[in-house]
Amino acid sequence: IMEVINHYRSSLSKSLSSGPGPFNDILAKIESRSGIGRQTVFEGCALLTLLWLALAPPSAPFVSGLICFVYPAYKTKIALKTWNNRDDIHWMTFWVIFGVCTVLDVIFAPYVFLYWPLKTAFLLWCMNPEIKGSVVIYEGELWSYVQKEAKTINKLVSIEKEKREKT
Repeated sequence: IMEVINHYRSSLSKSLSSGPGPFNDILAKIESRSGIGRQTVFEGCALLTLLWLALAPPSAPFVSGLICFVYPAYKTKIALKTWNNRDDIHWMTFWVIFGVCTVLDVIFAPYVFLYWPLKTAFLLWCMNPEIKGSVVIYEGELWSYVQKEAKTINKLVSIEKEKREKT
């Protein structure tokens, strides 16, 4: 387990020191003024945020949505302006997973203890530029399932389309 944690901390460290950007600029200012490393600052803020999500349920959907929307929206805009297809795949698959999680909010949020911190942590893993969790999911079981069930999915979509055209 410690090996996995150290791997994720190492990739986090790469992400937090990977060039300019508004987030890295803020962390650099905090680091220079406080003398505390940017990874420590980030991990402390992340822990406080996850605690807040666990202990302040009325604001949890908004805070989780804000965290999981703003940075990916910014990175998607940048990715769409480049010719690198790999980052497009990362962010497009992230948005599919984000949409699925948003639908699952209605089903699981009222019943699953610590739903909002778990969802936020999962989506942070999916959006991490070093780990690219959304690509891991896309290239793993999810994509093979979608390919296997493509005919059924297309049939259901066409049935729904026909129903809507009749009304």
